[in-house]
Amino acid sequence: YKRLSSMTPVPLAMGEHAATRFEFLDMMDNGGVTVCQPYASNCGGLTEAKRIIDLAKERTVSVVPGNWSTQILGMANNHLAAYSPITPWVEYAAAEIYGSGLRSELQALSPKIRNGILPIPTKPGIGFKVPEDLINHYRLNL
Repeated sequence: YKRLSSMTPVPLAMGEHAATRFEFLDMMDNGGVTVCQPYASNCGGLTEAKRIIDLAKERTVSVVPGNWSTQILGMANNHLAAYSPITPWVEYAAAEIYGSGLRSELQALSPKIRNGILPIPTKPGIGFKVPEDLINHYRLNL
């Protein structure tokens, strides 16, 4: 990353597989990364993702929460974006990209994007409740 960042004006992003804030810190301080993409599901949860935002803010680095998962993670990312003054967007992976019934059903349950804006939940939690019938439909009975 460090060598590549010195060779291009294109901002470098990372984070999909990073598991701790320390990996993000190393990539910002030593790798030339200017866009961090923490996945709250991989980096230690929402609290750890907030710590990554705070570290990035100190370094004038942007944070774009990553999501090539379901809209359950997408809703968590909305909370991160609402917290963060350095988050211009969130990554959104539409269910149509995959042939997954579960992804499609979860997306159908999430708030709809209107004019490029996904509303922030107003209820406790991340704002996403998976109905029992959906859980039961996809449950593995071993």
